[in-house]
Amino acid sequence: MIDLDAFSPTQIPMEATPRINSELRSQYCGQIVRIVSKVIRIDGKIATIEAPDSTQVQVTMADDSQWGTLYVELIARVESNLSLTELASTDFGDSFDMELANKVVLACQQYRDIF
Repeated sequence: MIDLDAFSPTQIPMEATPRINSELRSQYCGQIVRIVSKVIRIDGKIATIEAPDSTQVQVTMADDSQWGTLYVELIARVESNLSLTELASTDFGDSFDMELANKVVLACQQYRDIF
């Protein structure tokens, strides 16, 4: 298990991280994951996102986070309450096919040996 407290967001180990949707969060508590999301609301450092499977999820944003587009990919830790804590993010633009993103998540889960 990686000790995340030992790293700043710019020093996050970039080993393989599973792609998830909202439904899969419970399988990854305490682990680092990737999730493509639509930004619904930002209130200070707490954001509400829509996961690829159309469920809203709460995210604690990193201190230096500045999401600049409607869609973002997050590298985040899944907390025990199933919220996410952002470690890093990548802007994905203002138009993105979330249905296709969810299909990618499901394929990655089904064929873990490949992905």
